[in-house]
Amino acid sequence: MWARWSALVMRRPVVIGGAAALVLLAAVAPVTGLRLGFDVGASAVADSPAGKGYEIVSAKFAPGAATPIQVIATRPGGLDEDVDGRGDAALLTVFPEDAPDSRAATDLVRWIRGTAVPESAPPDGTRIVVGGLTAQTVDVAEEVERATPLVLATVLGLSFLLLLLAFRSLLLPLSAIVMNLLSAGAAFGLLTWVFQDGVGESLLDFTSRGFIQAYLPLLTFVVLS
Repeated sequence: MWARWSALVMRRPVVIGGAAALVLLAAVAPVTGLRLGFDVGASAVADSPAGKGYEIVSAKFAPGAATPIQVIATRPGGLDEDVDGRGDAALLTVFPEDAPDSRAATDLVRWIRGTAVPESAPPDGTRIVVGGLTAQTVDVAEEVERATPLVLATVLGLSFLLLLLAFRSLLLPLSAIVMNLLSAGAAFGLLTWVFQDGVGESLLDFTSRGFIQAYLPLLTFVVLS
């Protein structure tokens, strides 16, 4: 069987190679909308006492009531509202209307940090930081997003050097890197298309969270490499 496939490919390598490249590029396209996040796993403990308590709090109040966003302001000269016993820190608790790992909650954290804090912080040395579970998921996702290109470049660069030393050829390592990028990009694109955008979720019996777990792109790349 493989001999027949090889003979078919070798008869028309440009046509078949071009068609395969077009398919891979089409699969890569959705990766431009990739959104990283973290599922805090509330559904995994839904049957436990902690999970039932979380559901009750979410139903009676709001999904974010059990995991508020904490905004802390500090100033060396002291503040009117004291939370640390020294008079130099104040705490503002924000209760989101959405679950801590939802897109709306993470967007709220980014808005507080990027818009509300710069516009409201007085120019007197006051330092305002944002914490809480949602802020932690945002921080981890952004750190993974920042480090991913560096990891990819390091792995691909080392692969290129090893292939260059092994085969004494520039064309072979370059083609291997390009094919690796295409296959990894296609995997990322399909991952985004299905599990983030929710295409086929009824067929595969899952519910899209609107983001991809932050560690999955790197894990997928390592497996494909």
